Amino acid sequence: MNYTATREEHSDSHAGSFKCSICSGVVHAWSGKHHFFGWQAVKTRPPVFGRRWADVEW
Repeated sequence: MNYTATREEHSDSHAGSFKCSICSGVVHAWSGKHHFFGWQAVKTRPPVFGRRWADVEW
């Protein structure tokens, strides 16, 4: 699953991580002067496999 987040720079260093809400796998881990927050899943449309011939205009 893809996620988006907001990145913010701080004057002091710190570390953190974000885990997937479905599989609990680590999506992103960081350390340093940047902090990531506001994680949201990116909603995508499922792929469309083929089209019906009746839908095609000639």
